[in-house]
Amino acid sequence: MMKEYYKAPDLTAQVIRDGWFYTGDLVRMDEDGYLEYVEKKSFIIVTPSGLKISPWEVEEVLLRHPAVAEAAYVGVKEADGTAVPTAFIALKEGQRTATEDIANFCRQNLADFKLPKRYQFLGSIPKTGSGKINRRQLMHFDL
Repeated sequence: MMKEYYKAPDLTAQVIRDGWFYTGDLVRMDEDGYLEYVEKKSFIIVTPSGLKISPWEVEEVLLRHPAVAEAAYVGVKEADGTAVPTAFIALKEGQRTATEDIANFCRQNLADFKLPKRYQFLGSIPKTGSGKINRRQLMHFDL
């Protein structure tokens, strides 16, 4: 483990506490006791009322829609600093669907506070070099 961030005591204090390094990664344990990386804690969407939404929960629902090939759910940053929960969707080849169809599907399968406020269709979901959803890029998407 590292001792500290170079010339950044405030940043060091955020991630090192009582000798432990807090990565901000969320993991889940499978039935065999193996840990699986899920996501960065910083990608959790917090509603104005303080409720927390896990992006992968909403994405799992979106991916169950028969026309959806890829999905990402992020809080898109607005000019005033707020984040609007947005579903980014790439359809399967040859498939067509309307925003209202996806929204109805979400209403049938998600709690009201988890519903996307916006839907954006893309040709494909941007990925990082390791093949994961590039949430940082989507967070700054110009709608």
